[in-house]
Amino acid sequence: MLVPVLATGLLYASILYYENKHSSLSRPLSIVLFGLRFLAVSLIAFLLLSPYLKQTKKSVEQPTVILAVDNSASMVSASDSAFIRSQLPELINSFKSSLSDDFAVVDYTFGRQVKRSGVLDFSEQQTDYSDLMTTVASAYYNRNVGALVVFSDGLNNAGVQPELSASAFPFPLYTVLLGDTSIFTDLSITDVRFNQLVYNQADFPVEVSFKATDAPGTATTIELLSDDKVIAGQNVSLSGQNSSGSITLMVQASGSGRKKFTARIKALDNEKLLQNNERSFYVDLVNEKQKVLILGVSPHPDLGAIKSVFDDYFDVSLQSIGELTSGSAKYSLIILHQLPATGNDPAAVRRLLENNPDASVFFITGMQTDFTTLNQLQSGLHFSSSSGQGPMDIFPLANNSFALFNADQAFAERIAAFPALLSPLLEINPSMAFHPLLTQKIRSVSTAYPMLGFAETPNRRMGFLIGTGLWKWRLADFQLNGNNQTFQELFSKSIQYLMVRKDQRRLKVIASDSYLLNDRVILRAELYNQSFEKVKDAKITIRLNTLDDSTNINFEFTPEGNDYQLNAGRLPAGGYTYHAEAITATEKLEASGSFVVAPSTFEQQQLKADHHLLRRLAAVTSGKAFNIDQLPALATELNDNPAIASVSSFTRVYDPLISITSALILILILLTAEWFLRKFNGAY
Repeated sequence: MLVPVLATGLLYASILYYENKHSSLSRPLSIVLFGLRFLAVSLIAFLLLSPYLKQTKKSVEQPTVILAVDNSASMVSASDSAFIRSQLPELINSFKSSLSDDFAVVDYTFGRQVKRSGVLDFSEQQTDYSDLMTTVASAYYNRNVGALVVFSDGLNNAGVQPELSASAFPFPLYTVLLGDTSIFTDLSITDVRFNQLVYNQADFPVEVSFKATDAPGTATTIELLSDDKVIAGQNVSLSGQNSSGSITLMVQASGSGRKKFTARIKALDNEKLLQNNERSFYVDLVNEKQKVLILGVSPHPDLGAIKSVFDDYFDVSLQSIGELTSGSAKYSLIILHQLPATGNDPAAVRRLLENNPDASVFFITGMQTDFTTLNQLQSGLHFSSSSGQGPMDIFPLANNSFALFNADQAFAERIAAFPALLSPLLEINPSMAFHPLLTQKIRSVSTAYPMLGFAETPNRRMGFLIGTGLWKWRLADFQLNGNNQTFQELFSKSIQYLMVRKDQRRLKVIASDSYLLNDRVILRAELYNQSFEKVKDAKITIRLNTLDDSTNINFEFTPEGNDYQLNAGRLPAGGYTYHAEAITATEKLEASGSFVVAPSTFEQQQLKADHHLLRRLAAVTSGKAFNIDQLPALATELNDNPAIASVSSFTRVYDPLISITSALILILILLTAEWFLRKFNGAY
């Protein structure tokens, strides 16, 4: 590589000084100028080849000390809340100042979420130690972390067991013990279980669980309130120093829409904490059940097995084709078992489908099915059968590529153990819009023929089950698994998919049914033109109305991607209805709905600090536990710990010589010296 570089410099200098007959410079001076030009050109040519300089560089990483402060509401719910709010931040700042200047100190807050340099306002509604340890271990993987110092009361109510996360935690964990460990009298509502959806004038149960601490031999009352009125109640006796239990209250629903209820346990005279004595919840009241018709060619045990899938939220009518009346009932779902049937007049089935043009239909075929007529009634599957073909056994196989709803691997394995259904020999041709959930296995041969699947037309959704005898699936499920969960899941998900109506609204607001208190309420909107293409040329506003005091809050969506989005921030706990409007150049579109901001009571369930947990976490990770008044001792422990030290590392780096300033300066000096000597001696 050096030969062409030197040849280039030699050639350039020779042309300029050796072959130049008109030069008036003396020979010694020409030799000097020749050398300067030779060196400058050779160095330039060398740099143009992009050479690299190999170097070994040393880097020193300071040890990092991570401070994590519990930002949950339980920190300020006990008797030391004033100290936590006013003095704890100052003590933490003083502690940080006492750490060695050789440490890099990083701040975190944690609760329901882990935040870097978060605001310390003690508003988090849950505490998750496992999330803190997972986040820190991931963010500082293979880094020089000296310790994680946690300031907390030890109350954990989310995530996995903290000791499990601590067992694999890569850094020492030092804990600073906060909170009140005193035991005092307290009553609390620990859980409320209820039906989310209830029909008007229906009785529904509300199960209320409670706990009593340091309240032996006393009695109190648990009440259920609606619109600030007591609608149910029951006296409970508290036995033992600490006791717990649950009661069931029957309530009659009245009205419609989303309604607020409150479960309350009456406080004792000497109770200090009253926030956990009640819990509010919301129930959706509806006035009309969805109607379902199960229609069979004749009585069959399959019909009872199918009916068992439906719960009280459906008005289910079980009939045979001979009992079918020509009434005006409108159904959301029609299940046809072996209908239309050979030997039966198909007119009744045709009229039923014509009178319910929007209803979803679930066809179950069998030995009595008239497949010629069935082909005329739907377009999802086309059946070809030969007369006189006897029955055959078909076994179910799960289709792993099915995507209309979730069906995991465990579900597929359980389905494969179900017995065969009975069906005539059929050739089945699915349409392009057909989605098979199960396929057929015939005589140990897996086929592509569908056994259970779905298709959709512009007017209705359709389901197909090939074969009868599914009552045996229900019995086999119980025999194999001890319950009917797989059978229930298979058909309840199928029915749920069939009964979901295609959303034809051109303005859609997507919101969660519920948000936790202190979570940001995020809503999304989609706007479509008359061709159902997404558009973004409108102003979309929304009005939130609180159910408790009828306060109105107005917002405006902002475009984001192909949709619109609204961050309404943190809203007070309660029920909300919303009404959105999109104003385009030619029309106004509207959408309405509701959601709940639910207050979390996890942080009020227990006020006694759990210092035992904090000590265990420190011991598992080779750390130590300190009281809050021992912060100077903790600072000394960290500063004097020889294991917390800077780490040096050496790396080989390759720097391009052309980026080295000294090389460019040398070239400039050579060329400048040559120019000065030429000018000084009268040459050009």
